[in-house]
Amino acid sequence: FLPMSCLQAVAHDHKETETQKMIIETRPDLPKEIADAVKMHLNAVGWLLPDWCFKVVIGYEPDAGYTVQAVVHKQYRTLYLDISTRWLDETFDTRRLVMIHEIVHCFNVPLKAVLGELIEDLELDEKVVNIVHRQMNHVMEAITQDFAIVIDRKMKEWQ
Repeated sequence: FLPMSCLQAVAHDHKETETQKMIIETRPDLPKEIADAVKMHLNAVGWLLPDWCFKVVIGYEPDAGYTVQAVVHKQYRTLYLDISTRWLDETFDTRRLVMIHEIVHCFNVPLKAVLGELIEDLELDEKVVNIVHRQMNHVMEAITQDFAIVIDRKMKEWQ
């Protein structure tokens, strides 16, 4: 979890990153077909990235049980996306929705970090902490998907 000082420091220099362009890095083991498809979708939905996030690193987990997994490192201004080969099995529209969903995770990281710190500060019983974290993750995932669906629907109207 991020300490509040990190979140505040990022908020203070928010304006400095407004004009930054998105940097897309790919891991060397990422197949070209997947890299090209991900970059195409990122170019279409990259406008959703918050101003503080200007770097996306695309990794490859060929046998993962998910299609895409996001890890957000706000302090490094980076979104890491691990892509599995299953992602290519999805339709174009589903790929776009998944990419939007993963980008929306960038917006709930500060809230999740603050809630995590509060839970830690309260020194709750481990069983209670596990329940709260499970519920928090479930709600955050649901909210992320709700936003992704609304954004995707609006993008289809714009086409």
